[in-house]
Order: sequence, then structure tokens, then C-alpha cells
Amino acid sequence: MDRSIWLAHHPPEDSHRCARFGSLRVCRRCLVAWPVAIAVLVLGVARGHPLPGLSELVAWWSLPLAEFVAVHALGRPYSARRTWVLGIILGVALGRTLSRTLWAPVDGLAWAVLGTVAMIGGVSATLYHCSVKNRESV
Repeated sequence: MDRSIWLAHHPPEDSHRCARFGSLRVCRRCLVAWPVAIAVLVLGVARGHPLPGLSELVAWWSLPLAEFVAVHALGRPYSARRTWVLGIILGVALGRTLSRTLWAPVDGLAWAVLGTVAMIGGVSATLYHCSVKNRESV
């Protein structure tokens, strides 16, 4: 087991998608998205923001998801800078979605959005990993 990537969910061949902290690697997207998500969630709770509706959730999720699909399913080159910027947008999307599920844990809207994003992302990631394996076997 490569212990240098224990804070990342990327396989060793995708370690270029990670930021380095000494010998440890952390996924760049997660490194930005999760702290932003937690900050948005805390600020939303503190300020008493209204629950985000479908149009707001779709708006926040669409750009990071489109970039993920472009890189993983369509073969667009990876860009660390783009990942940092879109990680901020993804963090807001996560934070707003988490705020909705905090106030209404069985709310179908938030779970439908998350399920759709996960399904599209999962198909894209699967296509990416299948294409990498096909290139390696040739």
C-alpha cells in the first residue's frame, strides 16, 4: 500500500491530481471543496439562510459536474488551476446541499440532486478508468 496517498482517493497513477504536503498527497478538489462546504454550512446555519431550492442546487452543482464529466468521460486534459477554482464552487454546492439535508434529513429534493450528481460522476469516473486500463493494455 502506498502510504503517501492515504489522504487521497486517487490511484497512484493519478497522483498528479493531488497536492503534496511533504510525503503525503491530498486530492486538490477535496482540499478546497470540503473546507468551503463546511464554512458555507456553518455560515448558513448561523445566518438562518432559507433552504436552497432545485434551481439553486442545480446552478451550484452544474459547473463542477460538467468539468468532472469533461475530464473523466470526454478526455479533456486535467488542470490543477481549474480544479482549485471549481473546487470552491463545488464547496458551495456541497454546503448548500448539506444545509438542506440538515434541516430536512429525509428531503427528497436534496437526495435526488445528490443521487443524480453521484450517478453522472460515477459513470464518468468508470469511463475514465476503463479508458486508462485500455490504454495500459495496448
